[in-house]
Amino acid sequence: MKNALIASQTTPPAQAAWQDLDAVYATVAQGAKADSALQNAAAFATAAQGAKADTAIQSLVGTAAIGYSAGAGGAVTQATNKSTGVTLNKLCGTITMNGAALAAAAIVTFTVTNSTVAATDVIHAQHDTVGAIGGYTIMPNTSAAGSFKISVRNNTAGSLSEAIVIRFAVIKAAVT
Repeated sequence: MKNALIASQTTPPAQAAWQDLDAVYATVAQGAKADSALQNAAAFATAAQGAKADTAIQSLVGTAAIGYSAGAGGAVTQATNKSTGVTLNKLCGTITMNGAALAAAAIVTFTVTNSTVAATDVIHAQHDTVGAIGGYTIMPNTSAAGSFKISVRNNTAGSLSEAIVIRFAVIKAAVT
């Protein structure tokens, strides 16, 4: 990495970045952890000032995953009722909802205050554990700077009083 940074002083930033990405591919091919190699490449691209990757981040090894590292997530439990907002300033995590009743076919919405969220981000959320799987529809919506909302629908013909667990992840995005 040191040699690549020195090269960036004499090599155009984009060319230096691609040279470093070649080194990342070689490192991963030799069995290094893909997440470490990609973090190093991202750090270099930032240091190169002006280098721009034109491709999406992909797993370089069939068994490697793309996602957040340990410590990026958190957990929070909703107090009072199902419409009570929660605060969790993490890129991913779980929300344990309050066990209050949700009537048949009813929809409840609550706000997740989260300082990592930008208005352009995409939120993925799913019913993770507890309760009747398929009994609920989870719909993240309304991303804003510092928050997003989750709507939960009871898909059954009866009232449900379950403290379901929702898993979410923030996907950083841009519109330009």
